[in-house]
Amino acid sequence: MKSEIVRALVECAEGVHAFFIVLKVGRYTPHETKIVQQLLNMLKEDVLKHTVILFTHGEQLEGQTIEEFVKTNSELQELVGKCGGRCHVIDNKYWNDCDSGNKSNRVQVKNLLETIEENDCYSNELLKKLEEEIQEEMKKNEENLAPEEKREKAKDNVHRTFLSWVVEITKKALLGAFMGVCNAVVELVEAITKPIVGHHQQTRIMGCTSSVSVPKRKIVLLGKSGDGKSSSGNTILGENVFVTKASASNARVEFKKTEKKVHGRKITVIDTPGDFDTDCADEALKSETIKCLVDCAPGVDAFIIILKVGRYTPHENEMVQQLLNTFSEEHVLKHTVILFTHGGQLEGQTIKEFMEDCPQLQELVNKCGGRCHVIDNKYWNRRKRGNKSNRVQVKNLLETIDKMVEENGCYTNELLQKLEEEIQEEMKNMTKDNLDQEEQREKAKIIIHSNFLKCVGVTTRAVLGALFCMANAVVLVMSVLKLYVTLTTAFKAAGVGAAGVAAGVGAGAMAKGVLVAGGFVGAVGGIVSAWNAGDEAGSVCDVITNAAADTWENGLYMFKKAEEMCGLNSKIADLH
Repeated sequence: MKSEIVRALVECAEGVHAFFIVLKVGRYTPHETKIVQQLLNMLKEDVLKHTVILFTHGEQLEGQTIEEFVKTNSELQELVGKCGGRCHVIDNKYWNDCDSGNKSNRVQVKNLLETIEENDCYSNELLKKLEEEIQEEMKKNEENLAPEEKREKAKDNVHRTFLSWVVEITKKALLGAFMGVCNAVVELVEAITKPIVGHHQQTRIMGCTSSVSVPKRKIVLLGKSGDGKSSSGNTILGENVFVTKASASNARVEFKKTEKKVHGRKITVIDTPGDFDTDCADEALKSETIKCLVDCAPGVDAFIIILKVGRYTPHENEMVQQLLNTFSEEHVLKHTVILFTHGGQLEGQTIKEFMEDCPQLQELVNKCGGRCHVIDNKYWNRRKRGNKSNRVQVKNLLETIDKMVEENGCYTNELLQKLEEEIQEEMKNMTKDNLDQEEQREKAKIIIHSNFLKCVGVTTRAVLGALFCMANAVVLVMSVLKLYVTLTTAFKAAGVGAAGVAAGVGAGAMAKGVLVAGGFVGAVGGIVSAWNAGDEAGSVCDVITNAAADTWENGLYMFKKAEEMCGLNSKIADLH
């Protein structure tokens, strides 16, 4: 729905000649009157100046004129009055065959179009901004296309980009902005422009004061232990917040997130737990990885892959190749920057010259649009100027991220959007809690983390694969998550949550029991294990198909038993 609203906005970017409000001739009950009142409340004067009321079912006028019918309802009369008295009537069923007179659709449509010609074109700040984006996209397109074809292609690009910019904007706000609702227009224009300012700034949009806040950036650090991932987080934030203690054991398990204002932006840095390429099945590591995933919802401004400057042995080259394989989806790399650490080891080389000796490294950076920077967490902290200054390099890094977000929007996928939906749903249930919105969100994320942890019976690698939009991992994790949510909701509706409390068995535990007993979780784990095994497992499609046949049969049996026990079928039907 949101995608289609955005598409309509983009289509209207040049301006709108007329809005038609379509209403029906007939008896106006309190319900119909309420709808008219909502229209009066929602539509502002500037929109109503470009609006025509079009009545359908004209045959039901029964000898009345449309003007006489309008006078029978005060709200209807007010609405037509605010539209400058512009109203027409048609009948899509009975007036098609007549070519003349008032009971002819042909005559009425001709009159309608003549009414529209009297008006100028409607636009607002949002539509103008979208038109600027379309024109900019057309300039970039060097293909030998007709102007109309270039425009259609540009609109598709703007639609995709705008959709990623408005991840956190509600459908109601989108529609409000379309209709010129002042605050909604301000919110949407700010979402599009994402101005880079180092202080609070006041602007005027459509006569409304817009308080432009400091732009926010959510950054996720990825990399191998020992390459300076946590130290890089400290360098970006300008203070020691992430643990950088050396350890002989494998990767750190703890996930950590920190927010700070840096170079005029509110930066959130998420330091992922351990090696992001790990196969570790440790429950603590899995829990922290899921916590990281939930924190990334609904989207991420930038992934930063941390690599070390130094001699690239076959082992390091293999690591880069793994990165290329993991990020095979170019959609993810459009939102990725490579950050090299240990810059002091360049020894007079530029970072581009350093990469020339490693074709895999060059390929990775190229797939990231050439976006790469270099820092030295140990030796470049004191210098304030020049290329060997962390301050300068971090400033350049953040500017690269700003440009990347401007061009590509923020990164999201089906899993992150689903998690955001669950977070919003949990927040709705907290109306009685005396918490501000931020506290409600943090509490909701804890609940979602707990629920997600119960239903995911896969390796840490699979969860991270879903975050990075690896198609098979997304399908697997989403399938289990959706089924768990459906079962939990149904069990709660059936009263299992309440009845099971005394026995220590809630709806969530029951849902998990059905999934495990039915073989869903085990099959997902088996599929991922086979997937990780590579060639020995055969094609991924074959693995999934073979596992799904047995899994679905067992799972369906368990689901039916649960249905019989709690009357889930009728309960689920009631929910819809």
